[in-house]
Amino acid sequence: MLVLLPASALAQTLTATNFVKYFDYDGIRAVAGTVTVTTDGTTQTLDFSLTGLDNYCAIYHTPTDPNGCGIHIHSGTTCAGDAGGHYYDEGTFTDDPWVGIRYGGYGTTAGEDSDTTPGVDTGLLSSELEGRALIVHDYDGKRIACALLAAPTPAPSSSPTAPTLKPSPAPTPVPVVV
Repeated sequence: MLVLLPASALAQTLTATNFVKYFDYDGIRAVAGTVTVTTDGTTQTLDFSLTGLDNYCAIYHTPTDPNGCGIHIHSGTTCAGDAGGHYYDEGTFTDDPWVGIRYGGYGTTAGEDSDTTPGVDTGLLSSELEGRALIVHDYDGKRIACALLAAPTPAPSSSPTAPTLKPSPAPTPVPVVV
């Protein structure tokens, strides 16, 4: 028996690459790498491989600022200006579900168990997150890096080959009787 699930029931992914310094950040950190956001229903999980992170986040695992060492999706759709606040369905949640979502690692986070966040139920679908700013915070909660979430680029498909045309046979001469 074949069971078809609606597209909304399948996990969907978005990626953030090409990180830039946050527009008003003038520090030394230069975050680079990739964050993949997988949405299952309205819950997001962030898998990341990043460099240039704040070393204090590895040494002091409990920052005093609620955004310290954070990696969050924000409501803005640009990295050239203010990215707004954390993005979630405020009609569903009264408390910010992004609080406490943090990265670790000593300047680099990759290939360890700590490179995946716990699931964050934001009340939002993957389609509502596309084009939003993904922000990386330092230990003190300052916004240090930004990249926009985008759907993965589909792999190029091979073009169907054009049919081979055979030349038509020459017409057979018809005798004319006079």
